[in-house]
Amino acid sequence: MENKLPRWKTNCEDCNRCINIFPEKAIQVSLPLMVIHTILNLVLTVLFIKGVLDYASLIIVGTPWWKVLVDIPLVILAIYLGVWVPLVPLDAVFRWLMRIPAIRRYFTKSFTKSFRRYSAPGFKPWKE
Repeated sequence: MENKLPRWKTNCEDCNRCINIFPEKAIQVSLPLMVIHTILNLVLTVLFIKGVLDYASLIIVGTPWWKVLVDIPLVILAIYLGVWVPLVPLDAVFRWLMRIPAIRRYFTKSFTKSFRRYSAPGFKPWKE
């Protein structure tokens, strides 16, 4: 918790146990953003790997084993970029777009809003 708000770090295991202790509906998972990020991640990773394999073979000359040795770090870099680009700069664009009310309503659609704990009569999460 930071300033009475949940804050996730890279060691989050996505167990959803925090839902039971945070105030009601404080933690929501955006289904549209999750789908968009997954698709962008897969598409960009495949495109980056394809680009590396297509263009590296044009630039790198030598024996086939030398090309393989050079291609491996380039493919690892392409995978890293394919993951990093959707999660950092494109996510910043989505966060900026969410300042627009209509877009924010779309991006805040969540499958966690229908969790039974939110509709259970008398359920009160822990209070500080």
